[in-house]
Amino acid sequence: MMQLDLKLKDVIPTFVLIHRDLTQTSALFKKRLDEYTARNERYQEATKKLGWREKYLDGFLGGDKALVAKLENEFVELTNFRKSLLELEKKVKSIEESILSEIIRFLSKESPEYISYESLLQHHLIIADESARFYNSLAEVKRKISDALVFTTWSNLLNHSKAAVLLQEFYDQVKLYNQKVVKYQLHMKCNLLEATLIETIDLSSQSSAMESLNGLLIKSEEILNFANEQINVIAKKRGGMIDHVKWLVSQNKN
Repeated sequence: MMQLDLKLKDVIPTFVLIHRDLTQTSALFKKRLDEYTARNERYQEATKKLGWREKYLDGFLGGDKALVAKLENEFVELTNFRKSLLELEKKVKSIEESILSEIIRFLSKESPEYISYESLLQHHLIIADESARFYNSLAEVKRKISDALVFTTWSNLLNHSKAAVLLQEFYDQVKLYNQKVVKYQLHMKCNLLEATLIETIDLSSQSSAMESLNGLLIKSEEILNFANEQINVIAKKRGGMIDHVKWLVSQNKN
């Protein structure tokens, strides 16, 4: 971190300017929000005290027409006030995103540790995406098989004219996913497969086929969960580095 702190000194003025803008805009937003809240509370209290002539007849038949007009104007002003608050809130978020973007750009260029996290993250994100896609595809296959078995037997299903083509597509899909998991394991130096996924498939009977599909679903979900856990770990580490830079900027804001 010490070396990173030294590199940050060259760009700290830029961060400080953005941080100062954020501080000022956030303070203004809080002030305007407090003002809006107070005015809105007064407006709500005033409307609760209106009589039926003011509520339903706009103050006619002896009601207070001036009060109705005053509250209508207040409602319009509050509406415009709320719109300006939303715009101010958008500006605060935009500045926050700008600071985050600048910090990430800095870390992605100057921090080997952060760069390594980014590289690892891509591997985890890819296998997580592949696992989710594989899981959803298997779930759909299982659903279609279950629907078909309502009207036919497992034997007839396997002997259907399209069965050979569909089975080959299924095996190809399993093999491809297996290859991607093996590649992921090599990068991560971990062991997620006890055997090749093809070896876990037994289609000799309806029960063994369903058991095989369930096994594949469980395994792909396990890999997805593993990848997501690693993503969360990296997210915390990256977040810690970003927070450290934010803290350094806040210490130099003057």
